Amino acid sequence: MNNKKIEEIKLSLMKTDGEINLNNKTQYIQNASCAFKLAQNFYKDFKQKEQDSLTEELIDSMYNELIKLSKNKLYDSVGIWIKYDNKKFENSIKVSTLNVMKNLGTEDITPIYEFFKMTIIEN
Repeated sequence: MNNKKIEEIKLSLMKTDGEINLNNKTQYIQNASCAFKLAQNFYKDFKQKEQDSLTEELIDSMYNELIKLSKNKLYDSVGIWIKYDNKKFENSIKVSTLNVMKNLGTEDITPIYEFFKMTIIEN
């Protein structure tokens, strides 16, 4: 993935509000959100591996801060919106799925970052 093409990342903690339809979609209530807009030259002086590490750290920090700030709010899912190379990508996942990834994975895995990478579809 070319990190230099990332323009904006938004994460939301959400509560499912309804049943999943035939298109595998459902309604959510957003309880807490944060967004980060990256400057055009944010990754300019970094090699690819450093860019990946910065992106992983940024997304993990955003997610962990949302969790800390939302102790008293009800949520069961995380939504992600990414503006990448003038395209918008969005996805959602159950928090319980991220927790399973964390518990079953190695220490090297950051579940929210893995979810981020799965959300961007490059041609």
